[in-house]
Amino acid sequence: MKLAAIYPMLFLFALLGGGSQMHAQEESTLEAPEAWSTERIPFPISFAREIPLVGVEDLKFAPGWSNAEADDYWTYVFVWYVDDVGKISQDSLTSWVNRYYDGLMGANADNPEKGRTVTKYVKTPEGFEGQLEVFDNFFSKEMMVLYSQMTEQKCLETRKTIMRFNMSTRPFDHAVWQLMEEVKVIVDCK
Repeated sequence: MKLAAIYPMLFLFALLGGGSQMHAQEESTLEAPEAWSTERIPFPISFAREIPLVGVEDLKFAPGWSNAEADDYWTYVFVWYVDDVGKISQDSLTSWVNRYYDGLMGANADNPEKGRTVTKYVKTPEGFEGQLEVFDNFFSKEMMVLYSQMTEQKCLETRKTIMRFNMSTRPFDHAVWQLMEEVKVIVDCK
């Protein structure tokens, strides 16, 4: 792995406090091809404590996610496996995603008026679909567009919600969206 790809991951790991012992022993909610890298973050998330969720976030990063020349640049899948949140509204989802990316990217640290995340979701039969204008604090240090699809699954018996996000800088008709389908949610949702 190139050093340029390792530094952002080390930064993110340090930012998150090195992970959580409680969640480190649990299995991931996602299964992905071997070349995809993995991360797990407990909720509430240290960089976005305003998001009122309790559980874990599992992430799977495509092999080229940190390479601006790769087709799968900024392509990744994550799941929020959280205590039941009831019906997810467009407004709630937009608020949570904006807070998440503003916190992750440190968008407000140096200049509170520049770099704030702007998310536009629309309801679809499968969940939500939209675009984010977000500051890329890891690689380009510029604003970028992320395309996003979110689906949800309710686990009634365990009172959990599974929110799956597919994210990429590539438009929805690009081949990376088929690639993300290789990442599977493997939680036994009861």
